[in-house]
Amino acid sequence: MIDIGKQITAMRRARDMTQEQLATLIGVSAQTVSKWECGTTMPDILLLPVLAEIFETSIDALFGIEENINATALHAEKPEAAIDDLLLRMWCEGAPKKDANFQISQMRKTLDSNRNTQSMWITQSKTGIFIDAETAIVNRMTWEQQIQSLSRGDAMKFLSDCIKPNVICMMQYLLNNCSRAFTAAAAAAKCGITEEEAAAALDILSGYAFTMRDIVDLPDGTVTIYRTWGAHKLLLLSALFSIAEKLADFKESYQGFCN
Repeated sequence: MIDIGKQITAMRRARDMTQEQLATLIGVSAQTVSKWECGTTMPDILLLPVLAEIFETSIDALFGIEENINATALHAEKPEAAIDDLLLRMWCEGAPKKDANFQISQMRKTLDSNRNTQSMWITQSKTGIFIDAETAIVNRMTWEQQIQSLSRGDAMKFLSDCIKPNVICMMQYLLNNCSRAFTAAAAAAKCGITEEEAAAALDILSGYAFTMRDIVDLPDGTVTIYRTWGAHKLLLLSALFSIAEKLADFKESYQGFCN
């Protein structure tokens, strides 16, 4: 295991970063960073994720521990299988398995190769299923509920907050750093905005429980550390923006439509 102070020094120098610059991104003094690098003290355990985020690495790498590059995500095939199940129910249910598999395969190829192609099934009660190259929606709301959803006050406020440029910038940052802790200064530096703008945007996102805040007491003072909370909601958020983009310029090219 490599001394963490030496790792911090090496990673900082590799990025042409001074001790003062690193200290500013973390919220500590340059003297504190110097002590870490000299081995006099070690970073607080709650600051390790922040250092990992700044250096775009893992906590293990800070200690010189090799990562397992062969690790794979579990169940990565399930979303694809779920799409096939929906297409089966929409268009091929009851068909011989060989024919159904062929039809689904052909439909998937069409949907995946053309972002402006979609498939839709709507019942008489206006519930339905929508599928395209990026999203699949199963809407179980009644017609009345769908109409009422367009005037919900909380939804209006959320959408209004979401379109603020700095909030969008922080959303994108969170999507790229779902498992990492960070400071407002570090996020601001990567997003090209001021620390105050980043902190204000993070306050908005904290109000919707997209981030959580921890206050760490250090000899230099206190440091506010943010971390993503509920990355599953960011999945929904990206789908929301993708759907909004489609609705802004909807090109109807249906690979199967039933009303």
